[in-house]
Amino acid sequence: MLVKQTRAKETITQLKDEIGNLTKLVEKGAKMNAGQETMVKELMKTREDLTRQAEEQAAQAKLLETQLMELHQQREGLDNDNKAKVSSRTSLYRVSMLI
Repeated sequence: MLVKQTRAKETITQLKDEIGNLTKLVEKGAKMNAGQETMVKELMKTREDLTRQAEEQAAQAKLLETQLMELHQQREGLDNDNKAKVSSRTSLYRVSMLI
């Protein structure tokens, strides 16, 4: 009976030690999970910021593209006006040469 009690006490001690080790591992894992959760939150915030910046830049690029098209149209109009004026001057010069 004494041998059984000794073995039982040894088993209980070993189990208590194992419970202590497992508790430490669970706590360490919980801390790691909290750190990972913080990292995930930071990454999500960064992704949201980058998405917002990309949307803003896309909107600005569209605005600049529109402005560029308007400037090209203005340039074409000015080129056409200039051609008309040159043509008019040439016609006036020819008429003045005839006179």
